[in-house]
Amino acid sequence: MSKMKKIELNDLPRWTQWPNRLLGLSEWKVAKRTIDKVKEEYEDGKYSEILEYYLSKDNPLSPEEIKIHEYSYYKLYPDTKICISKGDELFETELKSARELLYDFLRDTLIKCTDRVDHIIELGCGYGYNLWRLHKIAPDIKYTGGEFSENAVSLADHLYKNNPDLNVVRFNFYDRAYEIFETLEKPAAVFTSHAVEQIPSAKNFLTVLSEYAHKIDRVYHFEPVYELYDETLFGMMCRRYTQVNDYNRDLLFELESRKNEIRIVDQKENVIGLNPLNPLSLLEWVFI
Repeated sequence: MSKMKKIELNDLPRWTQWPNRLLGLSEWKVAKRTIDKVKEEYEDGKYSEILEYYLSKDNPLSPEEIKIHEYSYYKLYPDTKICISKGDELFETELKSARELLYDFLRDTLIKCTDRVDHIIELGCGYGYNLWRLHKIAPDIKYTGGEFSENAVSLADHLYKNNPDLNVVRFNFYDRAYEIFETLEKPAAVFTSHAVEQIPSAKNFLTVLSEYAHKIDRVYHFEPVYELYDETLFGMMCRRYTQVNDYNRDLLFELESRKNEIRIVDQKENVIGLNPLNPLSLLEWVFI
């Protein structure tokens, strides 16, 4: 793993255009994050291109090869130097090292639940990369992903066609019922990673999820959490970044407002941000 080099906040504009955008010094159009916006950005955009890339190859590609190509969609490569955040500090490191920090955190958190459940579900899973990595270290349980993009689901069908214990199905956070839970016979662990961020309000999601409380062992959110940003300049920039992208702003509020049915058992703030202004936190909770 490459060594991390400290970066001062004043140097952040060298690494990203977002300070200029947030201060109104460069043009940026604020867009509502509707279901149509998500479809345009992911179904018609990124996942359409990635599926086409996969199908253009004579030999099947691995999920890791697909992930490397996915980052290249944003002109990022394994040895590209990027600026990341850990807590309220900024660091320079290579993309491949930053990715390992992120996936190590997911792994170390989620591996604990494999002693309790025989099924892990990721909601908003893309083509199931996180599930694939988990399956490699804990292959004796079942993994199911739910994903809005048909192209991502189709890609997952190709990637895991020989693996009956890992599959991805259609899922929409805005639905009034979640079919992915209907056939569960025993409680499963559920997690999201940079997925709830795509819904400006988590209210419907948590309301529908509560209908399946008896089928859920525990929920883990690896998400940017708007309410955890402090009043420092960096925290204010993160908050404004969330606002102008119309990302989620009420996940923690909605969880805490359901104290009669939900108990938060762990909270880790701003663990790592591969996008430094959109850092991932952990909220771990159970239905009471």
